[in-house]
Amino acid sequence: MHFILLFKFRGKPPRDLAERVEELSRRPPPGFKPYGFYWTLGSLDAVWHVEAESVPEALLAALRFREIADVEVLPALPLGEVSRLLEKPD
Repeated sequence: MHFILLFKFRGKPPRDLAERVEELSRRPPPGFKPYGFYWTLGSLDAVWHVEAESVPEALLAALRFREIADVEVLPALPLGEVSRLLEKPD
């Protein structure tokens, strides 16, 4: 299952942020696969595209950043899957 993690840092991001993300990328926990971490311009500071076996697995990754940022975890559904759901009769 794919997820988008949204980051809003509390103050300035710590200097070791890149190291934390790289460490999770090099040695991900079982059932977790990171894809890309991106800085954003706007109301949020960063987004991270990850794959996890379940919502709890994605939440565990987000909790590693809880002391430095508010992190929201959004399930990401493929367009085709959503299209099929929308086509089903009530």
